Parts: sequence; C-alpha cells; structure tokens
Amino acid sequence: MESVVDGINWSIKNNVDVINISFGFSSDREGLKKAINKAYDNGIIIIAASGNTMGLSVDYPANYENVLSKSSLNEDLQIDTYAATGKIDYSEPSVDVYSTDRDGGY
Repeated sequence: MESVVDGINWSIKNNVDVINISFGFSSDREGLKKAINKAYDNGIIIIAASGNTMGLSVDYPANYENVLSKSSLNEDLQIDTYAATGKIDYSEPSVDVYSTDRDGGY
C-alpha cells in the first residue's frame, strides 16, 4: 500500500494528467483514499480496475466516487464472469486479449 500511495504522491508532484491503476484492494484504506482525493483535487484523472471479484463488489480505489472504474467485457461484449459489479463507469473488451508477458513472450 505504501508504494501505491508513494506513486500517487509522485504523480501529483510531477503534475501528471492521468493515473491508471490496473489493480485494486478489497477494502477501503484511509491512506489510499487521502492520496486519491489529493490527486483528484490537483486535477488528475484517476482510472482504476474494478476487480476480478466474480460479480461481487468493486475493488478500491475504483469504488471511490472520484475514480473512473473500468470493467471487463468478453468477446460477445457481455460482462465477463470474473468482473466486479456495482460502481462501473465504463467497460471494454478485456478477455483473451493478446498481450506480452514480463518475459517478452505472448
């Protein structure tokens, strides 16, 4: 959590325009909420993954009102079975997307 908050604070200090957080936490964390609010108050757009909660609640920080939450659609443009439900601001195709891995493979 400390690294995430440090990254948000770095982003504020360096005047970034957008923060994308592609992960989340199952519970609200006060330090995270304060950092997100500070970023928002500084005009930064924050986007976060809603989570792979199998239809349960949205992860944090995506669940915060001032964060745009994104969810996952399958190849039929239906909500993925792994996707969270609840506060979803937008969704995009995200299942079986061809991508690289950390070792340079696919």
